[in-house]
Amino acid sequence: MNIKLFNIAFGIFLLLSSNKVFSNPTGKSLSCYSIVKKNLNYKNYKGISFESEKSVRVVTLKMKNNQLKVVSKLTPYKVENNNIFFKIKFIWYGNIFFEEFSLNRESLDLINTSKNKVSKLKCDIVEGDFMQLMNKKKDNYQEIFEKKLRQGTNKI
Repeated sequence: MNIKLFNIAFGIFLLLSSNKVFSNPTGKSLSCYSIVKKNLNYKNYKGISFESEKSVRVVTLKMKNNQLKVVSKLTPYKVENNNIFFKIKFIWYGNIFFEEFSLNRESLDLINTSKNKVSKLKCDIVEGDFMQLMNKKKDNYQEIFEKKLRQGTNKI
């Protein structure tokens, strides 16, 4: 009797351990940057925060009058197997553009498609205040931009 019970319990354990179970992403935030070193600039930086079971906040950095601005947009997301998909529509000073995202939940790799360009980003989990980190990233990229501007290597 004990052997049968053990075999049943062991069988259930094997079935459960063979399937991956992902937790709900709500409350988790990510900081994403380009995996290509030459693309390490504000244009390829994204922040992502899952604010509810249905919506994600996407943060991007935009330049206006040589000053970086934090622009965020709330949008619905869809979970399919190991990936999370979402799309956003940005309107920035009259320009309308769309971006599509696919986040791999295991590797935290993010594929971002915008204006027919595909960017591959690597994401790190954010601990602490998400928007505070986004503002800090903006300040860091602003410093880099101003330094390049003084050196004459930035194109305006």
